[in-house]
Amino acid sequence: MSYAYSEEQFGSYTKLLVLHEESGNEIGIVPEMGARLNRFLVNLHGETVPAVDGYKTPLELGKQASAKSSLLAPFPNRVADGKFTYRNESYQLEINKKKEHNAIHGFISDQVFTVVSADVVEDFYEIVLEHVSEGAKGYPFAFKTTVTYRFGGVWLSVDTAVTNLEKTSIPIGFGWHPYFQLTVPIDEVQLTLPPVERIDVDARLIPTGVTEVYEKFQQPTYIGETEFDTGFHFLSDQREIQLYDDSHGMYLTIWMEGEGNNYEYVQLYTPPGRKSIAIEPMTCAADAFNNGMGLKKLAAHDTFKAQFTIMVS
Repeated sequence: MSYAYSEEQFGSYTKLLVLHEESGNEIGIVPEMGARLNRFLVNLHGETVPAVDGYKTPLELGKQASAKSSLLAPFPNRVADGKFTYRNESYQLEINKKKEHNAIHGFISDQVFTVVSADVVEDFYEIVLEHVSEGAKGYPFAFKTTVTYRFGGVWLSVDTAVTNLEKTSIPIGFGWHPYFQLTVPIDEVQLTLPPVERIDVDARLIPTGVTEVYEKFQQPTYIGETEFDTGFHFLSDQREIQLYDDSHGMYLTIWMEGEGNNYEYVQLYTPPGRKSIAIEPMTCAADAFNNGMGLKKLAAHDTFKAQFTIMVS
């Protein structure tokens, strides 16, 4: 298989582009904004369509509205009041969701990642990016994040590894925030979920501690008017979510896998306009720094990994 690699200026940012020449499919990654996947173009019956809803302009990207394709670390989703206690020490994160008075989505989604390598490996194209964080307000722990994209034309895997650079353990969770789109509004798309339980939340979207088995989309079902801003916990190692556009025969499948299947949670969100749907792999639940749901206490110098894969067919 052959690939064409190039770099394109995107305002003050750089966009790394990889074209799979046989299929015509293409990905675009922005290293300076959290190693973000901002493009996944698919050749569908001779027509190029976006499978990922990315930012159209550098200005939109800089504002990060809706957190499109953001890397969420060292915590995904919300931390209630930005407060948590770890090893008998209390910490106060920056409140960046002011109406809810919560901290949300960590603090590295706008950080610059260094390209470690970009080349063909076997029959796919691999890009490895890396960032070292010294911590931030309320999280004084140093860690390294390595993101590896592997692109095979109709599939793309995203491997994430977080390494603790401290001499003692640190609390860690991470996730991603991609928005997926097909050729029709999301209401006309069929969704299939694996066995999951829904995580009940309060008015500030903080888990209440109550969960219930959720079976509505166990079989392919039109999303219709269903609104999601909902966290789920996987109940088995079957962690495949599928979208199907029957008007064009387009499947988009997301597998959450990797070492130990560390993506144990997923958040679904239907944004205003309903042109796309966020399917967010997460290693832990919202407010995990307080409720402990999936929280990783990462030992000194250890690495925590997880992977998800996107397949278009």
